[in-house]
Amino acid sequence: MALPLIISGLSAIAPIIGKMIGGDKGEEAAEHVAGIARAVTGQNDPQKAVESILKDEKHQLEFLKQMNQHEEAMTSMFLKDTQHAREQHKHSIMPAVICCFLSVCLVVFGGALMVTEVPEANQRIVDTLFGSYLTAWLSSIAYWVGSSRGSAEKSRQLK
Repeated sequence: MALPLIISGLSAIAPIIGKMIGGDKGEEAAEHVAGIARAVTGQNDPQKAVESILKDEKHQLEFLKQMNQHEEAMTSMFLKDTQHAREQHKHSIMPAVICCFLSVCLVVFGGALMVTEVPEANQRIVDTLFGSYLTAWLSSIAYWVGSSRGSAEKSRQLK
C-alpha cells in the first residue's frame, strides 16, 4: 500500500494532511507525516502507527500537537510546489484559456439552473455538482490570478 494512502487516514484528525499529500510533493509530505506518526507512537510501521493514533486519544492529541509544530514546514513544502508550477507556466496561454473556459461554463451552468426546473429527486445532486464546479472555478482563479502571483510578477518586473 502506498504511503500517502496509509497516511490519508489521519486527515480526519488533521485536515491539512489531505491538502499536503495531493500534490507533486505528496510522497515527501507523507514521509514527513509518517515520521511524526512513528515518533508519537513508537511504531516503525506507518500502518501500525496510523492505526495506533486513530485508536488512542492520547496519541491523537500528541499527533495534533506535533502536526501544529510542523505545520509551517509542511505548508511551505506545499506552497513551493504551487509556486514552482506557476513559474513553469507563467508564459503559457493555457491559464487564461482554462480560466475563461471555466468562467463561461460557470455562467452557462448558472443560467441553465435559473431557466430549468430541476426535479425534486435531483436537486441535491445538482446542488452538489454546482458547488463542486464553483469550488473548482474559484480554485483555478485563485491559483492563476491570485494576489501572490500578481505580487511575484510585479516584483519580477521591477528588477
